[in-house]
Amino acid sequence: EKKHEELAQSLASEVDELQAKLRDLKTALAAKSSEVAGVQRKHEEAAKRLASQVAELQRKLEETATSLASEAASQIAKDEVVKLRQFTTREVRSGEPLMW
Repeated sequence: EKKHEELAQSLASEVDELQAKLRDLKTALAAKSSEVAGVQRKHEEAAKRLASQVAELQRKLEETATSLASEAASQIAKDEVVKLRQFTTREVRSGEPLMW
């Protein structure tokens, strides 16, 4: 009987220790889970900021491309007007009839 009591006490003590370790592990796991969730939230926020910055850069790039295309078209038109004026001036000076 005494051996059974000692064995039961020993087992009860081991169970108590294991339960304490289990509680500690659960606490540590909860802390890590919270930490991971915080890091994940920060990553998601950073990803949103980057996506917003990329969208803004794309918008600016499109605006710049449109502006450059407009400027180029305007310059080409101006150059063509200058060429036409030079051509007509030469033709008028030469005294020959203009052929259109």
